Amino acid sequence: MKNNNSCFLVSVLFFALFSITLPACGGGTGNPGSEGLDKTWGIITAEIMPGVEVSDYKNFAAQGRSVDVFQNHDCDGNPESNDPELFTEHPARVNITLTPSNDNIPTAEHIIEGYRIDYTTETPGAPPIQSFTSGSQTIVLKPDTETSFYVVMVDISRKIKLAEDLTYGQYQPQYQYPTYTAIYTFYGKDIHGNSFQTVVQTNFDVGDYDYCSL
Repeated sequence: MKNNNSCFLVSVLFFALFSITLPACGGGTGNPGSEGLDKTWGIITAEIMPGVEVSDYKNFAAQGRSVDVFQNHDCDGNPESNDPELFTEHPARVNITLTPSNDNIPTAEHIIEGYRIDYTTETPGAPPIQSFTSGSQTIVLKPDTETSFYVVMVDISRKIKLAEDLTYGQYQPQYQYPTYTAIYTFYGKDIHGNSFQTVVQTNFDVGDYDYCSL
């Protein structure tokens, strides 16, 4: 299995004339897109890491950035046993911190109402992945506090579609494990009704990974 690399993007939008997007890990690329924070007097620092923590391995087949799109239906090779490989959505963990952009102006709570994922790939011949939009949800960001939560990175329906595209020859990637970038746009409002959005991205690989040992 590939290394459990994580990649994150720090998006910072300063009130007034400065808008900066900083790549914060090896191999990452900046992606501008934060909006509205000049009206909410906030700075959002976000990082996103593919996979789940070790304690969640029994619930999710999602170690690091290695997204398994081919399920093994018989892990021990014995047709009389029932031991399919764990096959779940592949989540990612998000850590977000909200800080004031001006020490003299208090920053209100920000509420994330949902997110969208757009997928890109630089692997020649790799199949596309359709964009994903989350359902309604509420994530409250309190000033000067880190908030952590899980989001979908690749859901089951997209994993199955990738497996079909890679199996039936319509797409022939240059590499056995094509690499993708998931670009997240989180959107919401502060408690005064001012809208904002912030963008963060991470990379992952897809292929036939062994999750039978989980």
